[in-house]
Amino acid sequence: MCDQCLGRLFSKQLHLSSNKFLGKKLKKNYISKSKCYVCKDLFCNLDHFLKLMLDLSSNYEFQTYGVGIIIKPSIVDRDDFIRSKYKLKGIDSIKTDIAKELIKLFTKKTQKTLDSFDPEITFTVNLKDESCQLHSKSITIFGKYVKSERGYAQKQTLVTIVLVQDVEFVIFMVFLNLKV
Repeated sequence: MCDQCLGRLFSKQLHLSSNKFLGKKLKKNYISKSKCYVCKDLFCNLDHFLKLMLDLSSNYEFQTYGVGIIIKPSIVDRDDFIRSKYKLKGIDSIKTDIAKELIKLFTKKTQKTLDSFDPEITFTVNLKDESCQLHSKSITIFGKYVKSERGYAQKQTLVTIVLVQDVEFVIFMVFLNLKV
């Protein structure tokens, strides 16, 4: 097992925050040349997913974010097998640990805050096909009609339907006082 997976199994009981550090302590001088049984060295590749997240978010202005993880079922099955075999209760799943590590890395790089309940942008990191998607929060524009001078009809007789594909177009039209 890798340091991260081994440390995760015992860090909750010992009230430690660094799974990797605990895993190194438990292994001491043992060096494994094979891949981790549980995660298949997925924690070594988190920099790739961090780069995807940074690239996607570079065109957005935001203060809060959220992260979702899609993981291969075989990894979850191996993790569950180890936890049930050794009767380990109350520890984080591998999916939770991967999300925590990505959040820690992204926060350190961008100085943005995690908001699980109402984030401005949400990343969906797909570990199956090594992709990442970004979903941003909707923009709501609120306005109030004020009739400043006479001569404008209260009701319009002709209604024109325009399909608007861009928020910037709507804002531009409002500023030009054109009817949309």
